[in-house]
Amino acid sequence: MRPPVLDQLTALIRQLEIGADFPSEKELTETTGAARGTVRRALAQLEGAGVLEVCPGRGRRVRTLPADH
Repeated sequence: MRPPVLDQLTALIRQLEIGADFPSEKELTETTGAARGTVRRALAQLEGAGVLEVCPGRGRRVRTLPADH
C-alpha cells in the first residue's frame, strides 16, 4: 500500500532545493499512481501552506521546505 499522496509529494519536496522546479501534475499522477484530482488537492494544500508557488507559464517551484510534524 502506498502512502497518501500528500506524504509522497512532501517526501519529494524534501529531496529538492528551494527554487527548484516541481514536476507537472501529469508526472505526479504517473509517479504516485493517484488520480489527477487527488494530486491537485494535495498540490493545493502545499500551495496554501506556502511550500509550493505557482509560476504562471512555468509550473510550480519549491518555495520553502515543509515543516516536520
